[in-house]
Amino acid sequence: MTITEISSLLDQALADQKAKGLDDDKRLKLELLTLDLRRQIRLGVFNTLKDLDAVTAVDTAQLSLLATNLKAETQNTQRRGEILEKILGVAKAGLRAAGVPIA
Repeated sequence: MTITEISSLLDQALADQKAKGLDDDKRLKLELLTLDLRRQIRLGVFNTLKDLDAVTAVDTAQLSLLATNLKAETQNTQRRGEILEKILGVAKAGLRAAGVPIA
């Protein structure tokens, strides 16, 4: 998965959460990560097309499955929160390992 793909996935997950009217701390964390990544991409200090799975030990490919699971979990707030935390953790770990200075 590339940095651009992660950015798109995070943007879509955030849009889905907003469309469902979900507004909590975990959604805010997702929004902050999305904004921070957009800022880093605009600064352009790294290759956004680099395949992170090839250069890091973090399995960013699982983000697609997690995003699909997140769409399905709107009623169960605990499960949705767990999935969001996994998405945030995997995305941050992969981006940091690739040299993206994410907070």
